[in-house]
Amino acid sequence: RADSGRLNLHSDFGFGGAVAGPGSFQRAGDERSIGGLVGLGLDYELVPPIAIEMLFMAGGFTKAFPTSDRTGSSLVGISFGARFRFLDDDLGYLGEHGGNARGNLYASAHIGLYSFDSIQYGFDFTVGYELSVHRPVSVGPMVRLLTLVGGSNEGADVVLLAGVSASLEAIPRPAGDDTDHDGLDDDDERRRGTNPREADTDTD
Repeated sequence: RADSGRLNLHSDFGFGGAVAGPGSFQRAGDERSIGGLVGLGLDYELVPPIAIEMLFMAGGFTKAFPTSDRTGSSLVGISFGARFRFLDDDLGYLGEHGGNARGNLYASAHIGLYSFDSIQYGFDFTVGYELSVHRPVSVGPMVRLLTLVGGSNEGADVVLLAGVSASLEAIPRPAGDDTDHDGLDDDDERRRGTNPREADTDTD
């Protein structure tokens, strides 16, 4: 009943800019250099709370690199890493019997290959909180820090983004035993203080 499955699909949109490096967030005339990235991810849970994850990101910013004759800069990359769900509510999704809006607090980290000022290696770290909406969807805020090294320009590029993430439970976690066949597994009933051998503990 946890608000995340064995296999999850993720999409997110982050708004921000580069805070360090040749393409950093700064005034270019009267216009600030800003932009955003769209992310698509897939994670598979190995052992709670650890999941392996693949992440694809694409987007761009209004400030061009000093060595570029373009009007802006684009960023595309793919990375692999892990997602850690530190708090994962197990009472069910909002709208389900006994469920609520609490979801899961997570952190993820990846290493990958990116195209920004040219081909670069990157490391990203993300924290977020997904609120339960309705099975199988969760939505919530996220913040991502992406560091890129190598490439045509000197120094590392650091991109900071804040935005919204959505998660879709593609494959639910295996259900536990439900001795009394009331829709709540035995472990869940023990946490709630009801009798896992009686479908109607309070005879109402």
